[in-house]
Amino acid sequence: MKLLIQVEINENEILSAVFDNLWRSSSPWIAEYSYGGEVEEVPVTYEDPDGEEPLRKTVDKFDLVRAYEKLLADGLNHCGEPVPMSLDAWDTCCADYVLQYALFGELVYG
Repeated sequence: MKLLIQVEINENEILSAVFDNLWRSSSPWIAEYSYGGEVEEVPVTYEDPDGEEPLRKTVDKFDLVRAYEKLLADGLNHCGEPVPMSLDAWDTCCADYVLQYALFGELVYG
């Protein structure tokens, strides 16, 4: 049985929820990003899953909200637990997963 639960996300807080929780050691596929708070979008340079040159894309808060929505709908777990529905309960895994969903539409780098 699937249960539909509404989650309200402050789209202005999702950028910090993602980029303040990323660790380079946990997300080695990310080459570079520039986040300084109070921005509308963040440029990210990352590994091409197909092994080509590094790719660059700018993500905004709406990309991240849609990615988080899809991640929750897909029912993924991290560290044996469901992905939290509160931004305050996020860790580096959640941030990494949401960014991957925003860039690739799925989890590519485990």
